[in-house]
Parts: sequence; structure tokens; C-alpha cells
Amino acid sequence: MSFALPDVSMPAIDGGAKPDSPAIDLAQSFGAIVAQLHLRLGGSASAAQDIALAAATASLSVSEGHACVPLAALPASVCQSLSQSPVAIKDPQRARREANAVLVIDRQRLYLQRYWRYEVWLAASLIALDAQLPVASEAAMLAMLDTLFQDEAGQINWQRVAVATALTRRIAVITGGPGTGKTQTVARFLVALSALAPDVRIALAAPTGKAALRLEQSVREQFGKDRSGPLHRGLSVLKAQTVHRLLGPRMRFGSQRSDLRRPLAYDAVVIDEASMLDLALAAKLADALPASSRLILVGDADQLASVETGSVFFELASLAARDEAYAGRLSGLAKAPARDLFSAEPGLRPSTHPLGNSVVVLKTSYRYQSGGVIGRFAALVRAGNVSEAIALAKAGHDELQLASAVVEADTFDLIIAHFDGYFAALKAGAAAFELLRLFAHYRILTALRQGPLGSVAVNARLEQHARRAVAAVDGAMWYSGRPVIVTQNDAQLQLFNGDIGITLEDARGALSVYFEDASGTRAFAPSRLPHCETAFALTVHKSQGSEFDTIDVMLAPEDSPLAQRELIYTAVTRARKSVRLWGSEAALAAAIARPGARFSALAERLVEKKP
Repeated sequence: MSFALPDVSMPAIDGGAKPDSPAIDLAQSFGAIVAQLHLRLGGSASAAQDIALAAATASLSVSEGHACVPLAALPASVCQSLSQSPVAIKDPQRARREANAVLVIDRQRLYLQRYWRYEVWLAASLIALDAQLPVASEAAMLAMLDTLFQDEAGQINWQRVAVATALTRRIAVITGGPGTGKTQTVARFLVALSALAPDVRIALAAPTGKAALRLEQSVREQFGKDRSGPLHRGLSVLKAQTVHRLLGPRMRFGSQRSDLRRPLAYDAVVIDEASMLDLALAAKLADALPASSRLILVGDADQLASVETGSVFFELASLAARDEAYAGRLSGLAKAPARDLFSAEPGLRPSTHPLGNSVVVLKTSYRYQSGGVIGRFAALVRAGNVSEAIALAKAGHDELQLASAVVEADTFDLIIAHFDGYFAALKAGAAAFELLRLFAHYRILTALRQGPLGSVAVNARLEQHARRAVAAVDGAMWYSGRPVIVTQNDAQLQLFNGDIGITLEDARGALSVYFEDASGTRAFAPSRLPHCETAFALTVHKSQGSEFDTIDVMLAPEDSPLAQRELIYTAVTRARKSVRLWGSEAALAAAIARPGARFSALAERLVEKKP
């Protein structure tokens, strides 16, 4: 029996795929394959087209970042067909062992089996991991916290609360906006942990190579600022790596659970930029932890979620709660009244599940001081306050501007001017390290990859200017001054997705691409590199984990599914000093008003403690 490929342009699934995109084609083909399997296993011929549609919709939802599809988003006839199909398993126990369970129905949601397994495994691993486990006696921990924090009377130091939480629990989720001291908190936790447990084995990691390098550098800088003792000098040589490299062969297990006979050989694993953890990666990480290990997840829950499936960090942070007993214990270590640990956190509720005790929100931004325009705008965006955010963007502040909706030739000159210093240094023969630092001051961020204001088109326009500036052959792919971003991991070369490099010509006229590392720079011939793209402009997703003094942001059209609140928040908080937004007032308003929620049941599984 043959099928018409199902139309999966489902309005209830709000994602970024276009009707003619490869994701749609893949989803339709997958749906047809699952429908054929449904027939081979004895399923009803009259239900086959419904099964094709359900499978295609589930596939498309995963490509758009959702772990599942609410059954309410599907037509009633499709739900009825699913309830009787041999490829859609309704019993979770059976789904764990049934080879033909391509689709799983659980908690009124439709899953692809692989992603159902990831969600169940992650919830089970986190529930098993979560427990109070003090690293030392109460007196020893209190003395160490007093050494690390000299608090002002009457004020809650949320960094101290976070470190105390990480010292007393096996899992800690530390979230905070830009400049709230997340890296400082990590550094102080590492000092406390190493002092209280001298033989502790620590791993530092992040989802991308760029974020891992930045974590390593930030922790080293923090140790340099705070102390100079032998303990700090020892910790300052800690190396950070990508989560993929940390897990190594465990990443190859696909939908099968990792080999628990070979857990990670660490007592504490710290993951920075945890908002970029996708569901599969988080499940494999949690599954690989030893029975006695600690997991510290650090990030900003209001940022964009991973480009892959799931919004793990956001869901964990959303569980923020404390029970009375733990609040009382924490108050002694934090030197804050237990009642203030509740009243100082709006919306915090008494915990009905221990994992909520592990979440700490850092509240004070040291980058965007009180009254700072970027910080105020970011807070308004995060709260979804459209009218006040638009008014602030239009108020004419130097730090924040809402520019023209169309980037014309003359206005594009304003953007190009930001690279004048970079090209001047390039012509003057500046060293690679200096050029990398100069280039890092400014970036163009785009909401979209394609389209007239997408990263591809903007980079093409900038490259025309760059080639003229260095007298390169018109249309040449490689030329002196070309900045690139690595888009594929290469463990052998130690280059990872998100790494930024600068192309330079040596005295013989040969080109090499230079990347920053902890000891300076490393150079590679262009032919040796994994896949790279020009990096004058980056999508906002690719900019995560980075900071720049100044940015220009190309907004998505108001009708684009990528016009989302989290994208605006993530973009503007990449800037230290100034932001210019290119797009219409309507486009900005539409994005701020639209939260980018993803379908998942992870938080529900964790709360119920029955994954």
C-alpha cells in the first residue's frame, strides 16, 4: 500500500522549520516508513495515514526542539488511530523493552521512542543523584565560607548560598543573568571543595569549545584576583573541556543506555553554560556520573535553549523551591534568616520534591549596575514587558538603540566602521593574539541564518568589504583577515564547535588560521580545519557563551517563529557596553511577547519522582 506524504505543517507546533525545509522532507519520509511498519505488524489500513501524520509530526517537533507532542495538538482521529496501533506503545514498562515501540504515548504526550528514553533516563538519574551529602562537618564548611565571603550585615549573599548548596547537596543548579558572578561562584566552590576534600577529582566542562575555553580562562582569572596561595595556584591549572570530550566513547551509545561499568572518574563535575545542554547530552552526562559524584550545573535559565532537543536547564531551574528543614540548615551556612531565603525570592514555594532545594538564583548583576540601560532592558524582556521595553529601546540612550527596520547601503557603512580598527591592525602586521582580541570587541548577531538580514547574507556583504581592504582576489574563500567559526568538533586537533579563528598570511604568503588557547595561539593550515564558516556575523544561537563590548542585532521579522523573547534576551546580554537593534518596532514587540516554550515532561517527572 502506498501513501501520500503527510502534511505536517501543524500550527500547534511552534518551531522554525519552513514548509520546504529538509526537516519537513525528513519528517514526511519518516512518517511514511512508520506507517508501513504499522501495516506489517498488523495495524489497520484505515489508520495508516493517521499513523504517518503522527510520526511525521513527532519527528518535526524534535527538529524544532520539542521532546514530545501534546496529544491535544493532534486531530482526534489521529489520537484514536494511535491508541490502536502496534507501533505506538502506551505502557511505559513495555516501551522499555519493545523493539517496535517507534512511538510512545506517555502522560498525554506523543514521543519518538529515543527521546522518551532520554527523558526517562535523565529524570531517573537526577532523582537518584539528588540527596544531601555534606562535603565536611558543618563547622568546617562554615569556617570555609567565612573565609571566602566577607558579607555585609543584613544582606543575603546569593553566591554564598549557592556555594553552601553545592557543598551540602550532590546536585546544584545555579542560575543567574549576565554579570551575576556565576564564574566567581564556581571558583569559590572549587576552592572550598578542594580545601575540605583535598583528594577530590574535579572536571570542568561546557557544551561548546568556546564556552569551555572561556570557563577555563575565567576561573584562572578569578583565582588570580582572589588569592595567591598554593591551593589556588593548584586549582588555576584545571583544564576545561567540552561535554562531548568529557563523555568520550559514551557519546556513541545512541538510544542505548551508556555503560555503567565505566562511569566518569570524577568526584565533582561542573558544567558551565548549561542552558545549551540538550536532552540527549544531559541524559548521557547524568547517566555516566559515579554513584558518589556531584553535579553542578551553571547557566542562565532565561537564555535560548539548545539548538537541539529539549530545554533541560530551564526546566530544572523552574523547580526552584526549598523545604523548611533545608532552609533552616542553609540559613546557618549562608548566615541569613531562613524566612529571608523565601521572602527574598518572589514566587518561591515550599518544596514538595528535594531537587527544588538544589536550585539557587543569583540576583545581583555586577556587570549591569543598578540603572544600567542594557540590564534594565534585559529585565523587561525577560519579564515580557513589551511597552516598557519598547519605550526604553526608543529613548535614545547610547547604550541601547532601535535602529532602522531596513539596513541600507549608507546605514551598513555604520556597521562596517566597527571593523576599521581590526583591519588597520591587520595591515600594520599585528600579531594573531592581538587581532583575536580586537576582533572579539564587536560582533553582528542575527536572529536568522538565511534571508536578507541572516548571517549568510550579512557575512557575504562583509566579505566583499574585507577582500577590498586586504586586496584579496574577488571571491576568494581564504584571505588574510578572514574570521571563521568552527561548526564541527575535531577532537584530534582540539578544535570544537564555536571556536573562533583569524586567517593570516606569513612572510612567504602562506595562509594559516590562528585560534586562541590558554597559552596563546595555535595555527592550522585551512585545509586541515573541520568545517568552518565566516564569522563577521553570527546567529544568536552561535553567540551563546560569548561576550562583546558592542553588538548589532538583526531582528527576525515579526511573523517568524524565531522572533522569541529568549532570543532577544540572549542577544542583548552578549553586550557589555552597547547594543543596536535593527528591525521594526513591531518585530521587536512580537519577539518580546512570545516566549519560546518547548514541549516536555521532564519537570513533571522530577516533581512526581516517578520518571
